[in-house]
Amino acid sequence: MARRLVVLRSPSGSMAVVLLLAVAVVLSNVPSSALASSASSSSSLPSETTGSSGGGDEQEALAPPSSDDEDDKEQEQEMDPEKQKQKEKEKERQMAKEKAAAEEKVAQQELLKYAEEKRIVSPTNGTGWYKGIAREFVDAHNELRARYGVPPMKWDRKLARQARRWSNAMRKDCQLLHSGHEFGQSVFRSHDDWNATAREAVFWWGKEEAIYDKQREKCLDGKSFKECGHFALMVAKRSTKVGCARAECFKGGVFITCNYNASDLKDKDKDKMKNEQLTPSHPSII
Repeated sequence: MARRLVVLRSPSGSMAVVLLLAVAVVLSNVPSSALASSASSSSSLPSETTGSSGGGDEQEALAPPSSDDEDDKEQEQEMDPEKQKQKEKEKERQMAKEKAAAEEKVAQQELLKYAEEKRIVSPTNGTGWYKGIAREFVDAHNELRARYGVPPMKWDRKLARQARRWSNAMRKDCQLLHSGHEFGQSVFRSHDDWNATAREAVFWWGKEEAIYDKQREKCLDGKSFKECGHFALMVAKRSTKVGCARAECFKGGVFITCNYNASDLKDKDKDKMKNEQLTPSHPSII
């Protein structure tokens, strides 16, 4: 049965009475269970006071350290000898990098000056290193080793890094000298232009095959290690790792260094030739 809301206008005409009557009629139509569930859900909501107190703790925990704490940390670092040493080492490394960069810049200028005078062009723009050169060194060595039935060589970054340092150090005058390190080493120098390649150096070292004794891994009787040592280093079984570098000389020519892990192949004659300067011919190898 539909209910009707009858509004009675009292002589006073008060609207407050009308509103109260309307609210009473509406509430009389709402079930009591709905009112109870609404009251319980409103009581389960978290209070704003609880949430705000937690946020305050987080803000307090994330507060930046005071300037006094920072000063204490700086003093501790200054007092710590290990950290001080690390700082000094880092400074030395940075200075070494800057020095190397300055030297490389001078080298580039020298090369450009010579190239302009002789009207020649550097195939590597003065860097000495071209794409695929490491693979070229390894392949050229392993082609010789395959003929002797020995396992292929592998490229060694440490040996290559030492070779790079030595080749770069010799660019100014390209004297044909050994570095004097403990590993086996062969050096090569061409003249005039900058076109000599990795394979060319291996080719000239390989010419010593005629005087090499495969069984003993030494030169033939009566021959010194100086005469066949380059080939011995390339094909000996104990020589399993190689690292090489190529540099372009300031006054023309290419200087190539190859280092090997088989240092025990050298004999007394090899010790005598350490740091020995040879009269260069084209090409020159020691």
